[in-house]
Amino acid sequence: MEATEHRVAGYRVAKHGRRGAAFFVVAALLVCAARTGVAEEKPTAASILDKRIEAMGGRDAMKKVNNRIMEGELQIPAMGMTGSLKNYQDAKGRMRVKVELPGIGVEESGFDGKVAWDNSMMTGTRIKEGEELASVKRDAHLFPDLHWKDQYKTAKLVGSDTVGEHDCWKLELTPEVGSKRTVWIDKEEHLTRKVQTTEASPMGKIEAVATMSDYQEIDGLKYPFAVQQVIGGGMQTIELKIKSVKHNQELPSDVFELPEAVEAMLGAETEAGG
Repeated sequence: MEATEHRVAGYRVAKHGRRGAAFFVVAALLVCAARTGVAEEKPTAASILDKRIEAMGGRDAMKKVNNRIMEGELQIPAMGMTGSLKNYQDAKGRMRVKVELPGIGVEESGFDGKVAWDNSMMTGTRIKEGEELASVKRDAHLFPDLHWKDQYKTAKLVGSDTVGEHDCWKLELTPEVGSKRTVWIDKEEHLTRKVQTTEASPMGKIEAVATMSDYQEIDGLKYPFAVQQVIGGGMQTIELKIKSVKHNQELPSDVFELPEAVEAMLGAETEAGG
């Protein structure tokens, strides 16, 4: 089977058909809107995206974070499967994700600031290009919220909607490269409740919808500790439960280095190009 990959705010995991795993940990998007008995005044998309930073914990708190280690548990209910996830990121926009699934093995993906790649027992090693590479670059930031004006060429407030019991603003964010991202932002709590995106992959375009809940505060910053991801219009549902988030840790010295297989592929491309 071929690999696909999906993200949630800067974190990504490879998925292989119905047997794989993917998860979203999407950076929270915030909105400031008054709830009154009269017609509510709609904010601009820009004001929503700027104010989300304050609700997440603020620019100052974000800028104090040099790196982050996130660990969690992945569940695929339809298959009765439970696995583990570990994600490393730093302020230079580098990342490394490791997923272990019983019966499937270890899957890894990463970005060293220039090269994005993934590796699995089923598909081997692959280097990402085009829309996939652009997506990785956007989501590899520790806090993509801080860079939304650079990441998206347009940001539109397209209306109101509900996610469960939450009244939300609905925004559409369109990058220079790749498909738009639709975000539902809680009007009262100013936190992201749902994200819909269409990802490029070797199998074509894949739709994924992530629903976020159980926000918790770590070092003054808010993260969703529960994420449910529905892939391919219901083809597969994956649940992520975050177990820990740690900032400014001593990282392994080689955590962001390219694997030997990736280096070999790059070397072969260089030789072929003369």
